[in-house]
Amino acid sequence: MDVSSLILGALVLLAAILLQWRTPQGDTGGEPLSELDTRYYRIRTRRRRMVHLLLGIIGSLSIAAGVLGQGRAFFLIWAAVPLVVFLIVILAMLDAYQTHRYLVKKLPEIQAASFSDIDPEKGLR
Repeated sequence: MDVSSLILGALVLLAAILLQWRTPQGDTGGEPLSELDTRYYRIRTRRRRMVHLLLGIIGSLSIAAGVLGQGRAFFLIWAAVPLVVFLIVILAMLDAYQTHRYLVKKLPEIQAASFSDIDPEKGLR
């Protein structure tokens, strides 16, 4: 039994549970959401749940490696962990790309709302 793998696994599993529990579901601004906002928040929430699940898998694999102790299974499990981390990085890159696309589409709406208070003749209202 490898105690360090058990501790690391428990901490990663706890982090995954806390992240899922503390992640806000959708926008909490109070204003009605547009179709663009609704779609963005839905996809973002789904992707982040997947990351939390993958973190839970990493924690579970670490605990399994700790229970099994040194041996072939231990090394195979720890060889699988970087592959799961790679999937998390891919999901993070997809999330960043989706956020960029969302902001590009949302920018005209934000600009229109920002400049609606400006009267060309009198300046700011």
